[in-house]
Amino acid sequence: MVDTLELGDPHHDKSLRSHIGTHPDILAGLVRNDWTMQIMHSLVRRVKHVKRAVEEGKSVAVVAYCRRNRHRSVALGWLVSSCLEFLQISCSLTHANARTSWAQMSGGCRGRCDHCQHINTDAKTEAEDHAGRLCDLARCEMNERDMSLLDEVCEVRGIGLAPVPKASTEGTKDQSKPSSAP
Repeated sequence: MVDTLELGDPHHDKSLRSHIGTHPDILAGLVRNDWTMQIMHSLVRRVKHVKRAVEEGKSVAVVAYCRRNRHRSVALGWLVSSCLEFLQISCSLTHANARTSWAQMSGGCRGRCDHCQHINTDAKTEAEDHAGRLCDLARCEMNERDMSLLDEVCEVRGIGLAPVPKASTEGTKDQSKPSSAP
């Protein structure tokens, strides 16, 4: 779970209020921020770490949230899912409550303009360039010391990142999880 409220509010730019987080200018705001890039790198690294589980058909979820599911969580979700697809990790992206939340937005776009939909060639290229910055970072590996330091900083700043699940060896039951009876 990632609380995206710490990642800056694109809502302060009045020209972007009617747009959702997939708008290239909102994506740009996130990828220009070193802190945000570290958070996204941490998320991608964690998913890469459990890629074996994904390949075995198990689900891994990344949940990003903000106040209204319009800007920050939408942008972070789109960037991370784009990066995972680039890394050939199958994923799906769902924006919870989007139908209701986006319909209540003021202005004309509400996620339907060519820029938010990446229909416009320039918008598509710009959005892909922003995702490419995260993809470049995702190809790099952080050592365990750097990763634990990032985890500590995330806790201090109030951004909760769930720990990387330990991969259990085949045929061995994971004792760390309580079993639940149906």
